[in-house]
Amino acid sequence: MSAHPLPRPRPTSRSLATIAGMTLDRFADAGLVVTVHSQLLDEVVLFASDNATVRPDEARPVYRAAALLRMLDQSARPTIVARPQARVA
Repeated sequence: MSAHPLPRPRPTSRSLATIAGMTLDRFADAGLVVTVHSQLLDEVVLFASDNATVRPDEARPVYRAAALLRMLDQSARPTIVARPQARVA
């Protein structure tokens, strides 16, 4: 019995470059679920369009497009930090 290499996947119309070039607003309605390795979290997470179906038993964290938009909105806001000022006598 000889081992045969697995067939290469055929390119799809939704290539990684196409998905990476989407705005989040467009991704929100695209019906996609994308597996992503988060370097920040050091784990695999799913980015899902708001209208995409995700299995109810999915164990990995799922971030919907709406949540990603909120996170980006929060990160774009300036952070106000209160710093005590030294008083000169």
